[in-house]
Amino acid sequence: MAKTAALKALEVETQGLLVGPSYNRSPLQKILQDELREVRLHDALTNVVIPAFDIKRIAPTIFSTFKIEEVPALDAKLSDICLGTSAAPTYLAPHYFENANQEFHLIDGGVSALNPGLAAISEVAQQKKANPGILPMMKDPSDFTNFVMISLGCGTEPKNATHDARKAYWWGTLRWIFGPVIEFMYGGSQDMIDYHLLTLFRTTDLEDFYLRIQDDALSEEMVKLDNSSKQNLGNLETFAKELLNKPVKRMNLNTFEFKPVPGKGTNADALKRMAKLLYDEKQNRLKGNSSN
Repeated sequence: MAKTAALKALEVETQGLLVGPSYNRSPLQKILQDELREVRLHDALTNVVIPAFDIKRIAPTIFSTFKIEEVPALDAKLSDICLGTSAAPTYLAPHYFENANQEFHLIDGGVSALNPGLAAISEVAQQKKANPGILPMMKDPSDFTNFVMISLGCGTEPKNATHDARKAYWWGTLRWIFGPVIEFMYGGSQDMIDYHLLTLFRTTDLEDFYLRIQDDALSEEMVKLDNSSKQNLGNLETFAKELLNKPVKRMNLNTFEFKPVPGKGTNADALKRMAKLLYDEKQNRLKGNSSN
């Protein structure tokens, strides 16, 4: 029997919902391959840590310049790494490639490290443990007194305060799957990473060396990953500029609420302070006189 027009329309509408990703990754793949060509992880101008998630191993994959010698397969083409870490489920297809006789089956790094700050610090600590002679400014792997971290969030929607455990008591499988469970998991993951990082810097009396810039005031349209309309891109740019002029906020480690920090000025002020710290340290190192 011939398919009706309504059925054909439904198939097109649900293509990215039930079968296949929403978007063809070929344009992105071409741009990455044209721009990066044969450039590999070891060619990066500085040490980098790029998280992804391997769906075959069901485990994170951390492309770290620190680990290339120990795990040569991680020294992959940057075009492959970028395609893997940007393969957001439902939006883009997972990326498969092979390098140094190892298979990679990768999706979005946000699945395992929505905020990669903790992964970056972990990589540095591991490297110091394995090679005590490097990073002379660190006394030992637990010495974080020389760390400066700027963590930039992508913005989120306001947290939904309407969920109620008494109502959720009756939620079934579908209600959870198509409801807020992803919001809970992602939001909880982000907050816990910030919780650990802020605790680390606070307990070493270096709270001012950690700056997290994030805001939960994005609209429903602005938060959509695939809304690339000119109007929305303009709204996001305006939002970012306004965010610079908002006061520095930090998480309350007891309530997980973000509150303005008295006396710390705006995010723009804090970024200038951080830049001055880094500039002064760079000048000291060029003179062979590191501050530590």
